[in-house]
Amino acid sequence: MATTGGIVRNRNGEWIIGFNRLLGSCSVFEAKLWEILDGLGIIIDRGYDHVRIQTDSLEVAKVIQKSHRRDVTRP
Repeated sequence: MATTGGIVRNRNGEWIIGFNRLLGSCSVFEAKLWEILDGLGIIIDRGYDHVRIQTDSLEVAKVIQKSHRRDVTRP
């Protein structure tokens, strides 16, 4: 059984909100991706439009960066 969670901070590093969720059966990689997706959903709902994502998973960071580069270069 996997769980995920994180915190959202403002640009000054001050805590805005914490969150967590029971995911069920999944890999650590999938749990890290869900953690980021849940955090992004929270900040979008609160009206933020500039974000910095921090993760302790190099594999997840590389996948997100690769996906972003692909989206930026599409015509």
